[in-house]
Amino acid sequence: ERYKCENEPRLLISLAVKNFIHTFSHMMIEAFSYFSGYPSVNIKERIYLADHDEGLGQEMTGILLYTTSSSSEGSLGGLVRLSESDKLDEIFKKGLSLSSWCSIDPLCISSNPSSCHMCTHLTEVSCSHFNSSLDRAFLVPTLDDNFSPLIKEPDVE
Repeated sequence: ERYKCENEPRLLISLAVKNFIHTFSHMMIEAFSYFSGYPSVNIKERIYLADHDEGLGQEMTGILLYTTSSSSEGSLGGLVRLSESDKLDEIFKKGLSLSSWCSIDPLCISSNPSSCHMCTHLTEVSCSHFNSSLDRAFLVPTLDDNFSPLIKEPDVE
C-alpha cells in the first residue's frame, strides 16, 4: 500500500507533505519552463518545511524557484512576470496537465511511487533532493483506487 505507517500517523503525514511539496515543486518548474522558454535545467528549487516540533511556533511549507544563470533560450524577466498572481493559475493548470501523462505510462503511473526520469525527475543540478520523495499520485489520479490526489482536478487543458 502507498504510504502506510500505522504506528506513526504523524510520521505518515510528514512524509506525505514532504513528497507532495517536492513533487509540486518539480511540476511548477516544468510549467514555468514551458511558459518562459527558460530551460528547466536552469531553474532550481528550495523547499521549506517545518512543523511545530522544530521550534518555529507554527507549521511552514513553501517552495522557492530561482535561477542563477542567464540563458539565450528565455529571460529572467519572463520568469519574474510569470510569478505574478494573474499568471499563476494558468501555470498551475498547465503543470497539472504536464504531470498527468508520462511516456512510460501505464507502467509509471501504476508503480509505487509514480515517478520516473521521463515525468517528474529533473537534472541533478536543479533538484535539491536528488529526485527522491517524488510521486505523481499526489498531483494526478493513478490506477490505485485506494489513493486519491491531494489536488482536486480543476479544468485541465
